[in-house]
Amino acid sequence: MTALRLQILICTYGSDGLRRVAGMQLPDLPGLGYVVSCQDPDGSLSGAEKILPARDDMDLHIHADRGLGLNRRHALRHASAEFVLLADDDLCYDRDALAEAMSLMESHPELDIFAFRYSGPDSKLYPPSRHDLRQPFKGYNLTSFELAFRLSAVRAAGVDFSALLGVGAPYLRAAEESVFTERCLQAGLRGCFFPLTIVRHPGLTTGLRAAADPGVVRSTAAYIYIKYGLCEGLLRSLLLAWRTPVAYPRALVYALQGMAYAVRHRKEL
Repeated sequence: MTALRLQILICTYGSDGLRRVAGMQLPDLPGLGYVVSCQDPDGSLSGAEKILPARDDMDLHIHADRGLGLNRRHALRHASAEFVLLADDDLCYDRDALAEAMSLMESHPELDIFAFRYSGPDSKLYPPSRHDLRQPFKGYNLTSFELAFRLSAVRAAGVDFSALLGVGAPYLRAAEESVFTERCLQAGLRGCFFPLTIVRHPGLTTGLRAAADPGVVRSTAAYIYIKYGLCEGLLRSLLLAWRTPVAYPRALVYALQGMAYAVRHRKEL
């Protein structure tokens, strides 16, 4: 059996989520594997193997809890490959691009975090060339399913996803990947963006679809606090509220709530 070089960590929810995974037409590639972590808090999922047929390159795990940050934590703990790539259940991967990404990651032993591109209706802004993730690039933000990590480096740093972040979390309903990556960078891991498109996303991401949702605004403000600290974070939260598609006073309340929550729970984030 070929040793695993890369595992794609697919997080999903319930039987509908497993059906979406089954429809992803995941590429079969030497050295590539999949971890599917499915949450089923109500215990209503039965016959998972009939919904998502077994594959030699796929491990399926069911968890009786809720929240995307927690689910990404599960998937990360189930991983065993040299590199892991975050994923959702509605993506279309390019086989050749994944092979190129694996070779690229293996050719950069000095790096621990790899950010790639996706195609889709978001028309996302990217740096034009390779870019150090420690340096800001105006208008560029991280998206979960573009991000890959060297698993041993993440585990050695003791960084994990927060259960308080992501869709299904109690208060902060996004930004689990941004906070995780920032914590990795703060722990000394090195990362770069590479202009390689590895996946297609058919719809808008949560950050765009739900930009006005209070939980998303709060999450962005919480990430700002983690990245910039309290003083600069407060100033940036004022700008966040101004740019949010919600009336400014209300958006500012959401942003300040997110900051306050992040200060209170900073050890858990």
